[in-house]
Amino acid sequence: MPQGRFWAAALAGGVTLFIAGFLLWGMALSGFFEAHLGSATGVVKEPVDMVHLALGQIIWAVLLTVVMAKWAGVSGFGPGMKIGAIMGFLMSLSVGLTQFSMANLLDLTAVLTDPFVSAVWSGLGGGVVGLVLGSGKEEAAA
Repeated sequence: MPQGRFWAAALAGGVTLFIAGFLLWGMALSGFFEAHLGSATGVVKEPVDMVHLALGQIIWAVLLTVVMAKWAGVSGFGPGMKIGAIMGFLMSLSVGLTQFSMANLLDLTAVLTDPFVSAVWSGLGGGVVGLVLGSGKEEAAA
């Protein structure tokens, strides 16, 4: 696979994750997660540090791209969405339960809800990564 396609997939996935994250956590579910904050105070940044948020999305997209391109050989939106959703769900459940065991950032309701939101978020990013990875394969086969 050309390196250009790898990085295009990672960038497209990162942009998708950034937008999907804003729509899911920043708009649709912001009230829910605000209502389920733990007892820790002063942990929410106002305003959000957008540079580091964007970097985090790109890094997650790079991981999705590595898994799909280098290890799983995935291409196409559907297979990418499936792998992305599984990875997002498991990552969120693992990190959420670990944080819950040591800090009061979110209550257990939010910790157990977040993996499902993360599955949708990461599934959309993974779908775009898979789509970009699969682009151009028809031309190469011809």
